[in-house]
Amino acid sequence: MYRAANFYHQNPEINSRQHYMECLKHNYDVILKKGAEQNPIPQKEQGKRGKIRTLIDRLQKYKAEVCRFTENPLVPFTNNQAERALRMVKMKSKVTGTFRSEQGAKDFLTIKSFLSNAAKAGSTAFQALLSLFQGQFILGD
Repeated sequence: MYRAANFYHQNPEINSRQHYMECLKHNYDVILKKGAEQNPIPQKEQGKRGKIRTLIDRLQKYKAEVCRFTENPLVPFTNNQAERALRMVKMKSKVTGTFRSEQGAKDFLTIKSFLSNAAKAGSTAFQALLSLFQGQFILGD
């Protein structure tokens, strides 16, 4: 789906997009149906579905959201960027136990956000901080 969506986003003049995407979404449904058949809900433990079955059920329930990247080129295929942004905060809290104050946490997140945006614009952390302290901050080269 990812490769097809990219192809059609780059070639909007091709008319087969809607049909091909519907075929891929049908395949998505078939795969989830097979997964549900292979991971049935145990009869005696009706309340417990297990991690795999829970994932399958959520992928079925939120199909429109999971497949949104196929319709809208502004929606990223993955949320890796958001996960990477949060990972450092989680690691910081695990290493030190917690932030000493709410202001310290806000300051940390402000600096992380600044450096993340500078990296997206092509600057290194050093270049961004140096230009900021010199009063010449411009994102990018």
